[in-house]
Amino acid sequence: MERGGCAISWRLGKEATSLSLRASCPGEKAPSAAHLSQALQRLLDQSPGVLATLKWLWCGPVERFDDGRWARTVAAAAAGNARWKPRSQRAPGDPGANAVYVEIVNGSDALATLREVFAPHGLAVSLKSVEKVFIRPASAFEGLKKHGARKLPYDAGRHSFALSPKGV
Repeated sequence: MERGGCAISWRLGKEATSLSLRASCPGEKAPSAAHLSQALQRLLDQSPGVLATLKWLWCGPVERFDDGRWARTVAAAAAGNARWKPRSQRAPGDPGANAVYVEIVNGSDALATLREVFAPHGLAVSLKSVEKVFIRPASAFEGLKKHGARKLPYDAGRHSFALSPKGV
């Protein structure tokens, strides 16, 4: 479905317990919560009752959601999080990058766009796991180099989000 120049695709898994999201936008453009909501509503209109069975959302990189807000939010939260350490600085027993990234995302405002999409449908969103955390030099993020971190996470190759009834 084309929305605001972005191709947005929501797909139901075989058992209607999972949903996958693909969003492709030209140039520096990014899908907004409004674009994602409109495309999701179309899917829900075609599949009545599916909200009762959804438990998972899968999607690839999301750094450009809401014009890069995700990447900036995650990087800023990581810069202030003592648990974030690049591999070369981790001691034995320290949590890995994937686990800390999940903690950072869930503890920050990075999920605001997805929460805005699913809240009207009575669903809460939380990040459960990721594959391959992407990092960039802190200098790539305005104002974050001064925090002392040399490399910061900003996205991941695949995100697994849990969808649950709000308040549960």
